[in-house]
Amino acid sequence: MKVANTVRQQRAEIKQALKEGDVSIVEIFVDPPEFLLTARLSEVLLAAPRYGQVRVSRLLKRLQISPLKTIGALSERQRQQLVQALATT
Repeated sequence: MKVANTVRQQRAEIKQALKEGDVSIVEIFVDPPEFLLTARLSEVLLAAPRYGQVRVSRLLKRLQISPLKTIGALSERQRQQLVQALATT
């Protein structure tokens, strides 16, 4: 239970850092921290500025990635495509 609370706290902190612009969404997906590997991809993307539900849905659909997929479950190809798409927007 204590581990789960720690993970939730760390995720909340990284989402806040994303919103404030202290960390880049691209940086997160290039080298995701251990505690984010079990987080849903869409959940993290929605925390980034300028990424709402529609934009996230379109991006993931274009890349053919399920919004329910976790960051740790991304293949290397999917991760590279996602990083490239995020870097160009």
